Amino acid sequence: MLIEALSAELPQPFKSEVEKIIEKPVLSVQDLSDFLIKYSDWKEKQAVQQLEKELKKKIIEKLKEKGYSLISDGVFMLFSKKEGYKIAVKVNNGKITSKFIREIDHQPSEYDRIKDKEELKIWCKDQEDILNQISKDGIIVSQITNIPDLLDINYEIKEKTVEHKKQLAKED
Repeated sequence: MLIEALSAELPQPFKSEVEKIIEKPVLSVQDLSDFLIKYSDWKEKQAVQQLEKELKKKIIEKLKEKGYSLISDGVFMLFSKKEGYKIAVKVNNGKITSKFIREIDHQPSEYDRIKDKEELKIWCKDQEDILNQISKDGIIVSQITNIPDLLDINYEIKEKTVEHKKQLAKED
């Protein structure tokens, strides 16, 4: 009776599995146990996915409040407050990974790297503030994979700009 009552609330893949169990002449404890394990694993994954959706939504909301703008979703990409900088943020299994990106026309000089480290520190501070605000809303992030001393700057060289400058140099 418990399984029949439960089956009304189940999503389709589990309903057919319950029907197979109910049709058996003898209900074994193992069959029931296996089913309940699969079902609880599925419910746990659903809960994690829902929490990740809420976390992403809150992170985006808080970043927008701080002056960042959303470029794309999924692994969401944000424009930094300063032109030429982007941040890729990924939320997966309660963990946040971010990558600090600078679009640049040339190979970075030592001066560029020093200047970019300062921008990176601003990002790390903003991220820490945002995560603290989110934790006040009851969402705790289990792991953050970027510590300012360990996080590197990812340079993306703007190929079209470089090619355009080369072409202009040839014309002169």
